[in-house]
Amino acid sequence: MFYNDRFTMGFLGGTIGAVVMNILDYVSYYVFHFSRIRFLDYAAVVIYGSYPTSLKDTVFALIVQILFTAMLSIVFAYLFPVISGRNYLFKGWIFGIMAWFAIYAVGMLFDLPMFERILTNTAISHFIISSIYGIVLAISLKRMEAVVQPRN
Repeated sequence: MFYNDRFTMGFLGGTIGAVVMNILDYVSYYVFHFSRIRFLDYAAVVIYGSYPTSLKDTVFALIVQILFTAMLSIVFAYLFPVISGRNYLFKGWIFGIMAWFAIYAVGMLFDLPMFERILTNTAISHFIISSIYGIVLAISLKRMEAVVQPRN
């Protein structure tokens, strides 16, 4: 198998988690109008210094957001042997929340304009979606480990 190392498994698991994350974010933003900021908007502000203004900007920001989330998941993949076993879903959930909080904290520290005032609904939406991302990541890694014994 081509995904027999922790790095690749983390990246693949994170990509799966990021896709689920962005689908749920789409529903929260466009269907329910609950959230006012999309995850891809954070990537766009980092890349362009502003929200995306075209379809091309939006698609590129989405791709970057998915790649960033996949790379973040590599950290969890290396921690996974240490923390897996019992309660791996709980541990994935905690990782998702920690990632969400850390990204919000970094945004505040770097004084990004979108972090000046985040509405409660947006924060709740992102908290829930980040929780689901962490759980999906943990499930993905657990299933990959069941198929192949990863090399470190």
